[in-house]
Amino acid sequence: MPLAIMDSTWITGMRTACASALAAKYLARKDSKTLGVIGCGLQGRIHLEAMRDVIPSICQCKAYDIIPNKTKEYCETMSKKLGIEVIPVESPREAVENCEIIVTGGPIVYPARPGITERGWMSPGTLAITIDYDSYWTNEAMKDFSYIITDDTEQTNHTKESGFFLGVPHLDAELGDIIVGKKPGRSSMDEMILVFNLGVAFEDLPTAQELYRLAREKEVGTWLSF
Repeated sequence: MPLAIMDSTWITGMRTACASALAAKYLARKDSKTLGVIGCGLQGRIHLEAMRDVIPSICQCKAYDIIPNKTKEYCETMSKKLGIEVIPVESPREAVENCEIIVTGGPIVYPARPGITERGWMSPGTLAITIDYDSYWTNEAMKDFSYIITDDTEQTNHTKESGFFLGVPHLDAELGDIIVGKKPGRSSMDEMILVFNLGVAFEDLPTAQELYRLAREKEVGTWLSF
């Protein structure tokens, strides 16, 4: 019998950002100060909060979205909420240049299309995290990264059938193996690292289970009769 019916929007948003935050915890430069965000939707908001939790030194965010009003609203809201400088920029290049950490969270478009982020835009030491497959990265841009990581190699390879990840020059590790020490993390301050956070649906389950436990404990929610 079902235990609960939940809206998965919050759950998926949180667990996706949590996975990205783990990548930053183990792979970002600890002195990172500037975050670049492409895509100012729900994931862009939650990711900025999550990155600040694991990298408290972040004091500036550069944000870009194809809808200018969305970028403006994002910057105003997040600056007020977090008390940091959140700057609207007018191009993807401005969003990623001179950033220690980059998060791309735009829509995944089928069929796969050429990316918009070009080679040479990123600085040495950059950690780039995508939650939109490789939708916003050109094949040439991915060649800038010496260490490329995914959260699930099998899923990454499977999506090649839909035209994604065909230009990835190499896959070096899974994030879970880095967390448990089976694979190395960052090797130098200048190493450029790219992480594909595709999202593993199993991560929704323990998040939902904890919400259910808290709801029962606090006696919140609506009881349904069958």
